[in-house]
Amino acid sequence: MTHITEARVIGNHADMGGSSPDDSHVAATGLEILRAGVRRRVTREEADAAQSTWDSEGGATERS
Repeated sequence: MTHITEARVIGNHADMGGSSPDDSHVAATGLEILRAGVRRRVTREEADAAQSTWDSEGGATERS
C-alpha cells in the first residue's frame, strides 16, 4: 500500500479534480421540509401519549 504523503500519490490526488455533483440528490422544497417537520411532531406526540398511558397504568413496575 502506498503511503499518502508520497509525492506521486499527492500529485495523483490533485489530478483527480473536484467531485462531480450528485444528480440523484434533488434539493427538498420548502413544503417537503414543513411536511417532514409535521410528521416528526406527530410521531413524537404519539410516543409521548403512549409513554404517558404506560406510566399511568403502572408501567413495568405493576405486578400481575
